[in-house]
Amino acid sequence: MTQRYVIDACSLMRANKNNNLNKAIYSEVWKTLSELFNKGILLSSSEIFDEIKDPDLQNWLTPYKKKFIPLTRDIQSKTREILETYPNLITIRSIKNSNGDPFLIATALIYKATVVTEEKIVDVTCKKCKIPNVCKHYNIEYITFNEFIDRVT
Repeated sequence: MTQRYVIDACSLMRANKNNNLNKAIYSEVWKTLSELFNKGILLSSSEIFDEIKDPDLQNWLTPYKKKFIPLTRDIQSKTREILETYPNLITIRSIKNSNGDPFLIATALIYKATVVTEEKIVDVTCKKCKIPNVCKHYNIEYITFNEFIDRVT
């Protein structure tokens, strides 16, 4: 079975910051991501797509929007389960607030995928847990964007 990866918004944004998609020198990185999206190896949640605010990155991602999985019944059910255990995974402050993390993790669970995120595990006494904390609980592998690129190239 082919390994799948579910990518977080922070990894896509970091990729664009460090490997500017408008610079020819980084075209191979973006070509690789394109191929992985097209093959269904790289996925994400529709909630993550909505977190991307950079216009250039949004435009680049638009052809792959179908690879950002919608909130199916299974994903919503897993998300509820995650939030029952980790209610502080999200913080409701405003409508502009990003709360895609539980959906990202639920998508990884459903698709048996590795999570690609730049977040780091935090101490359990921290007020807001991070994606790696929840991944660890559910035995989901998580890696950074650089580790992901090392694996797929």
